[in-house]
Amino acid sequence: MDQTQADGPRPVGDEFIGRQVDQYQIIRELGRGGMATVYLARQLNMNRQVAIKILPRVFLHDPQFIERFKREVQLIAELEHPHILPVYDFGEHEGIPFIVMRYLAGGSLRDQLNDGLPPLKDLRRPIEQLCSALDFAHGEGIIHRDLKPSNVMLDDHGNAYLSDFGIAQIMQDAGRLTGSAVIGTPAYMSPEQAEGRPLDARSDVYALGVVLFEMITGREPYQADTPMAMLLKQITEPMPSPRAYRPDLPEAVERVILKATLKDPAARYPSAGEFARAFVAGLAELSVEQSSTRLPLPPSVEPTFVPGQAALETAPQDENMPTVIGEEAAVQSRAPAKTPPRKAASAPAAAPAEATRQGEPTAPVAARRGPWWIGLVALLVIVMAGGAILAASGALGRGGEEPLPTAAPPTPFPGADTYRGPQNVYQISVPGGWQKQDFSSGDEVFVLWAAPDGSAYAALRMVPAGEEDTAGFNRWIEAHTAAHYDDPRYFTPIDRASQPDGSLRVSFRLPQPGAIHDRFGPGQLDLFYSRQGAYNVAVEVFTADGGDLEAVLPSLQAVLASVYIPVAS
Repeated sequence: MDQTQADGPRPVGDEFIGRQVDQYQIIRELGRGGMATVYLARQLNMNRQVAIKILPRVFLHDPQFIERFKREVQLIAELEHPHILPVYDFGEHEGIPFIVMRYLAGGSLRDQLNDGLPPLKDLRRPIEQLCSALDFAHGEGIIHRDLKPSNVMLDDHGNAYLSDFGIAQIMQDAGRLTGSAVIGTPAYMSPEQAEGRPLDARSDVYALGVVLFEMITGREPYQADTPMAMLLKQITEPMPSPRAYRPDLPEAVERVILKATLKDPAARYPSAGEFARAFVAGLAELSVEQSSTRLPLPPSVEPTFVPGQAALETAPQDENMPTVIGEEAAVQSRAPAKTPPRKAASAPAAAPAEATRQGEPTAPVAARRGPWWIGLVALLVIVMAGGAILAASGALGRGGEEPLPTAAPPTPFPGADTYRGPQNVYQISVPGGWQKQDFSSGDEVFVLWAAPDGSAYAALRMVPAGEEDTAGFNRWIEAHTAAHYDDPRYFTPIDRASQPDGSLRVSFRLPQPGAIHDRFGPGQLDLFYSRQGAYNVAVEVFTADGGDLEAVLPSLQAVLASVYIPVAS
């Protein structure tokens, strides 16, 4: 994860800046990634600056993320290497895990690239050091799976350090935590990773070839508007020629990149060390001018993903957010709103939904785009079947594309009540005995299901999309949050996280009792916004303080995984 300083004001709702976490005084935010936020801090008992990685509260809903976070500490502790970012400490603060790492003031390869294309000769040392770290990790049976410029840190002397093993995979234990989900950053994924196949060291070699391509040309090899399109290009399209963008590049260096990024793993370099040796040999063909000239970034470079940021007030999309294709990433932003829903609307309800116990037949529902909130933060799941890739995320701002084929409605989980809306407009399963309240009015669907003790609820809101472009979707999000979640007495913004496909999570802290419907609070509220078929959709998930999270969270995960919106709706 990039440790570079984040410019601008303190993020709204950031609860750590200025506070003391254990023996560490938090100074400012350095960067955000797919699983955590990194802060600059001062270790008081040793009077030194450190980087501290803290897991956001929203991820505490998912025990799988906590397990990955803790595993990162164990992995790095075992990987003692001069060019793997060292960990100093590990602990918990108010139940939130944190990792303390060495602070590197030199930024990352991403920052170096933002300053212009580095002289080719200056790439030798970081590439050799990075490859040495990868060879060591591979020798220990660990592959990184998310190698990219922002995960390569630099010290003041330009030495490189491999960081962020948060989604690394232990080869002997592949799939235990993530199942069939594909995790990583699509622009740097190997074809086998994009297809969900078993991985070995050669997958990291592929990513390393993509990184070198970008450091030399100033652009990623493939450009695409969605993560799915990017993955398809990684799988099917030949790697473009680096010399097409950098004509003065020696052919020997180009051959190194093209071999490292071959589609067939068996045809690549067998190890990162072999890659480094071939690259150094290719540099021998450089002229003096080629080896020492820093070039500006090409003006035509465009971002890989354009997630409709205008209404979200986010910084430009950056690669610190691995697509999870299993795992969501946070984007710093303001959380606007206007008035809290102190009382549920009493307008006439729409036609009542039907409830059935698990195992009882329900009417078939047309194909849909979900489930798209699996694990609370998994907004994109890649499903492999018969060599085909099926997108399970909502299509936001996709224009007139034909809907991708998807699976049948989810099977209700054990003990669930399953509800279908009028005309089968939705299907959802909730724990048996949860109380249903229908606040639907006019053409808006708004239904809430709550645990009898008030420890949790899930709600589904659906509004006809109207404006079909991404800007219209973003305006609806802003209007919805502005209509319900502004009063600071009842709603404290935590953060919001944008997915590359345009979907969005917005999280609030509810400090007061009765913040919602005069019943729910204190606790945490997470809203998941997406465009599903002809509807703008918001799913609300609430968890009360003091509740049995170990019991509640699996139920909420099952509820979110069950949401089914027919594309034809």
